[in-house]
Amino acid sequence: MPRFKGVYIFLFLLSTFFTKLAYSQSAVAICLNEYQVTNTTNSNLDNYFKPSDWVELYNNFTASVSLSGYYLSNDRFNLKKWQFPSTFTMTPGMYSIVWMSGRNETKIVNGLHHLHTNFTIDQCKNQWIILTAPNGVVRDSIFVKATQENHTRGRLNSPVADYVTVGVQGWKVYTSPTFSAVNNLTPYLDYCQKPIFSEPPGIATVTSPTFEIFHVAPGIPIDTSCVTVYFTIDGSFPWPNAPNPWGPVNPNSQQFYDPASPLLQPPTQMIMYRAVTYPQTNFTITPAIPPRYCELNYLPSFCETNTYFCEAGVLESDFSSKFGVLSIAVDGSNTAIPPPVPPLWFQVGTPATSVHTEYYEMQSKGKNRFVTEGYTSMKKPDNESWLVTQKGFNLSIDDRRGFGCDFENQIFNVPELGVSSRTLFTSLDVYGGDYESHSNNAAMGSMGTGLRDVFVQTLAAKNNIKVNPLHYKPIAVFINAKYMGTYNFKEVMDVDYEAHYNQQTAKDKTTMLFLHGNPPQEGAVQTHTLTNNWNGPGPTYLYPFASGYPFNAPTLNPPNQYYTTLKSRMDIPNFIDWNIMNSYCQNADLYNFNIAMAKGTNTLTNGGRWHHYIWNMPSAFQYTWVTQGNSFNNPKSTPCAIYTGTYNLTPNAYNGQGVIFNNLMNKNGGNAEFRRDYLMRYQDLLNGPLRCTEILAHWQTINDLYRNEYKKHEDPGTVPLPGAFVTQTDLWDTNMSILKRAITNRCEFMATAFNTVSCYGLVGPYDITVDVRPTDAGTVKLNTNVLPYYLWSGKYFIGQMGFKAKPIDTTFVFDHWELENHVESNNRPLSLDSIGITFGNPMGEKVVAVFTDRKEEAALPSGFSPNGDGKNDVFGILGSGKYSRNFEIRIWNRWGQQVFRSTDPTVGWDGNFNGAQAQTGVYAYHITFNNVYNEPKEYKGNVTLVR
Repeated sequence: MPRFKGVYIFLFLLSTFFTKLAYSQSAVAICLNEYQVTNTTNSNLDNYFKPSDWVELYNNFTASVSLSGYYLSNDRFNLKKWQFPSTFTMTPGMYSIVWMSGRNETKIVNGLHHLHTNFTIDQCKNQWIILTAPNGVVRDSIFVKATQENHTRGRLNSPVADYVTVGVQGWKVYTSPTFSAVNNLTPYLDYCQKPIFSEPPGIATVTSPTFEIFHVAPGIPIDTSCVTVYFTIDGSFPWPNAPNPWGPVNPNSQQFYDPASPLLQPPTQMIMYRAVTYPQTNFTITPAIPPRYCELNYLPSFCETNTYFCEAGVLESDFSSKFGVLSIAVDGSNTAIPPPVPPLWFQVGTPATSVHTEYYEMQSKGKNRFVTEGYTSMKKPDNESWLVTQKGFNLSIDDRRGFGCDFENQIFNVPELGVSSRTLFTSLDVYGGDYESHSNNAAMGSMGTGLRDVFVQTLAAKNNIKVNPLHYKPIAVFINAKYMGTYNFKEVMDVDYEAHYNQQTAKDKTTMLFLHGNPPQEGAVQTHTLTNNWNGPGPTYLYPFASGYPFNAPTLNPPNQYYTTLKSRMDIPNFIDWNIMNSYCQNADLYNFNIAMAKGTNTLTNGGRWHHYIWNMPSAFQYTWVTQGNSFNNPKSTPCAIYTGTYNLTPNAYNGQGVIFNNLMNKNGGNAEFRRDYLMRYQDLLNGPLRCTEILAHWQTINDLYRNEYKKHEDPGTVPLPGAFVTQTDLWDTNMSILKRAITNRCEFMATAFNTVSCYGLVGPYDITVDVRPTDAGTVKLNTNVLPYYLWSGKYFIGQMGFKAKPIDTTFVFDHWELENHVESNNRPLSLDSIGITFGNPMGEKVVAVFTDRKEEAALPSGFSPNGDGKNDVFGILGSGKYSRNFEIRIWNRWGQQVFRSTDPTVGWDGNFNGAQAQTGVYAYHITFNNVYNEPKEYKGNVTLVR
């Protein structure tokens, strides 16, 4: 009997294990019941009235269950991503919603929990929804599969509830959500397989005589007994028996694909194929073992859209490799009936709510790179007026519409326009120039180039001007396979911009305000109570404080405490650059059309203070077709006009920047530090990207980049078909010449505008040159600019100037400065890498930053004169020897007495011995050290002391 005791114990434990296992499978207490990651309607909104993604939990137990210590995650490698609050309990049979919004918060209102996870769901990123118990054991999980707009996936509830089956087999597709309720609607197994084209989209490379559509996988013919594939070639959605929505019935607009009949013809010009797989509802052939897609309870597939370009068609051989191609299909998305939306909707100002987009990068002739596709919402941009025929539009790609996962690529990759490292965009503007577009305007004649805002934004982006520039990418736009014209992708002021450039990662808490319109209308991208303190009662709000407090305040202790407070609330360098760019570029409609500002919660960066964007500048450089107050129609308008003019404030002072600026610049009540920094920064830019040689070179770059495509854009004879915005041949060249003349006149005037008595009344300008020795040994930062080349020359008015030297690499070290007509402002030694001067000598100045190459041999002078004039007062090792190791120097007089010894290579002999001046004459020295290669070096010789 004892020998069987262990066996009985083992069998008992094994029985207990299987009992617990069966219990865990058949009696899961809390389970995932339904999820929706395609929520775009207003029927199921969170407590912020947003259509956030959600997952539904169900208590399948006979008692209440506390979820204290439970976790929810979208990442199988991080199961404890978001923790349920300790107060959350589910009663038997209870359904509960968790919003997957990324807000990471719990709010209890009237006893109800509003749960928001710290993550979101992107159904295109192979994510999961995972419920984990406090002990780390996964209680339930589901892989997130793609669903079409407003569809859900949930557990099968009919004919019996299934809370046992693990994984996707227990889940079905529902065409409507059963929010916080039993899943009692018609379930579908899944969607049909998308059609597959035999050729990839892009530049047509078809060499075979056929062009085919497959199902399931490439090369596998379509089983017409199970499914039917419909396709179109005009951009419309393939609906069975649907007429052409753009006009009369066109047999080519709606076709049934029959693999047994002659196949599709290869594209010989620009063409857009769209195809959808539909399940057969009454098939006559029943295979012995029917594949799953033959079953009746499948939904139609996602729509496959491929655009093909023919080299002999619209993409000519000289199509710029710097351009992208945006192909748009305007349809009704996956709705029951395609709406009668004309393809040129933007000409009448009625946007489509949902379109399909494909984006391609053109790398060289005959080469293309498909970048992204997906369904996007289309709307009027916040900062456009829609006063001309070429209307811009905003695209917000959204995986909730079935597929496509943001614009994910380094889209802004043209060096001539400023490159951005950003790779994720949920929203982009398609910009044609706003009311400065190159199209038929309502006014007599047109000066429109479509590029004034492009010119200003890219000038700022390339030169690190602190105005939150919006990057640009030139594109050719096609809608329903028809050429429209030249546009640009343009960045949008949104939470993703703030997160990437300004480190405001708490996206839902960032406030973004704007003003646009005639009369100007105040608006917001979003606001949050933590950050929206632009205007209100009392000095805690930015506008009343910045516009009304005396920032000179000499009686305060400390005297500049108001300005110090302002610097903690507003990004001053950004405010300075923003005013400079609007002043120099003569933004005629600044206080009506170009106000955009933001503030986030991360106060460790400038983005946590109020900062401004140069949002949209079609009125720059004397383009005053849209005439507003305070217009700059003269290239000689004073730079002071940016704040001395008068205009009407909007109710919340969203355009109160001019009042703030005037308060800071006012000579009586303003702030001396701000005035100094503003005037010096303006001069830095006038000697950098805003001087004539530089800004006209930028004009030439823009002209060369866009000229070829704008010639097609305007030409009524463009083949195979002209665009939607033809004007007349060579008009764009004329308009660009007008812009160049406006820029030239402005930059020539601004070179000396600061000595105008009625404006700033500065003295000068005087010449200054900066050089580096040896060549290419390092760089010099003059005030706020790192100089781009050497010998550099410029012109400055009198004022304080700062210089900062930096070696190009570790081979070089800074040694000293050489000045010709000035001395260091604070009597600091010229051996320091940072110095300042009070610039004002009419003779100008020649500044040289001298570096030492540590690899070169050390140098020793043959004599020195310690007379206190600051020149050759000390004898010591020079050059690379100053950076040696194991150093020793000894010096003897003619009688063999040692008059000096040092082991510090930076300390030399000052000509004194025993506390008195040594006699003039010849002295012997002996120096030993190890150089940068640790090689021993020895120097012997004589040095002459003279006084």
